[in-house]
Amino acid sequence: MTRSWHEWMRRIALIVLVVACGSKESRPRKEPDKTSSEVRPSPGDASLQEVSVTGADPMTFCDSAKRVLRRAIECMPSRVDETESALSNLESLISELTADAPQSARERTAALCALNVIAFDLEMRARTDLKCPAALSVDERARNRAYLVAYYGHRMKPRPSGDSKLDQQLSALAAARDVMCSCADLACVQQAQKTVDTAVTPIPREMKTAMEDAASLVDDVSRCADRIEAGLHELPL
Repeated sequence: MTRSWHEWMRRIALIVLVVACGSKESRPRKEPDKTSSEVRPSPGDASLQEVSVTGADPMTFCDSAKRVLRRAIECMPSRVDETESALSNLESLISELTADAPQSARERTAALCALNVIAFDLEMRARTDLKCPAALSVDERARNRAYLVAYYGHRMKPRPSGDSKLDQQLSALAAARDVMCSCADLACVQQAQKTVDTAVTPIPREMKTAMEDAASLVDDVSRCADRIEAGLHELPL
């Protein structure tokens, strides 16, 4: 049976947070190895410019995620079980991403892959007892973080529909979305969902632009709610 995005989010995010929390333990930071092969791009490197969410190729982030997870399995014997589970869940999610999958699904997959990269890379770099070289370059690390900031920070601005009543509906939904996205805890999310439910109203099928914008606004709501419900806001982005 195909699992929903929310089910995948919770399964993978739980493991991600276990690792991230482990990295918060009081450990002396490992000094950077001056002989490291990490490439530090110049400030003008185009790869460090703002990362666009639209059109994101999830495999760019998922290839990095699988590489980091495999490195973690080799380097962190004490975390083999959760790391192997995270890798298995991620590979299953990727396998369900068909070529004709909607762009929103591809962006979500990219976000989960980027989250896995950040959590496990953070843990490995924080450990002083590991002899493994860094799994990511500074460039890759920056791109993953930039993508997540762009993904969770996405806010759709409704376009004029030509119908004043529809414009009011979309404005109300956008305002409800903003309430949800301002939340910092689960209680707020639950209360904000009531505001969103009230703002969601039927839109005539012939109003294609308005329907597209409403769908995008609802997707924004889901991103913001997912981030809090799965505890992803606790990750240091």
